[in-house]
Amino acid sequence: AWACVSTGPGGWPTPASAGRGSCGTTTRAPASYGSIDGRMALTFEVLKTDGVARAGRMTTARGVTVETPVFMPVGTLATVKTLTPGHLRDAGVQMIVANALHLSLRPGSETIASLGGIHSFMGWDGAVLTDSGGFQIFSLGDKVKVTDRGARFRSPVDGAEVDLDPERCIRIQNDIGADIAM
Repeated sequence: AWACVSTGPGGWPTPASAGRGSCGTTTRAPASYGSIDGRMALTFEVLKTDGVARAGRMTTARGVTVETPVFMPVGTLATVKTLTPGHLRDAGVQMIVANALHLSLRPGSETIASLGGIHSFMGWDGAVLTDSGGFQIFSLGDKVKVTDRGARFRSPVDGAEVDLDPERCIRIQNDIGADIAM
């Protein structure tokens, strides 16, 4: 599949006008965005367009396919309350959103990694998108110190001091095996 892409921060390609005719000033390139350990991290194929709307198919590095647009139930702590993974699959859910910050505080990214990653931990074979937890940091108000480097706050779990910077956010999401890290 091919898409129109433009170069974003760090030179990584970003979706621009895929599926809207000619590429114009953007570059025509394979619709794959980066790699993880030499594997393609994500591919996206435009299946249909209607004006500026588009339907597509993305495939994660683990080979999980997700049709877009997609509804993603929230499983903040690696579970969608009141529903089992079987219920979610039966309902047609393709991807779940989890919160990497909350998971890093409890049970801990090392624990999740040691149990085979977030998919094994959840019993979920679909895709998992993790949110970095940035909103939660800003919701702490005067209980957090934000600098150019990151944020420092006390864990709501045990009161320990937590330093969180962009690199640690990415490391946590990589360590737990998220398919898509935000």
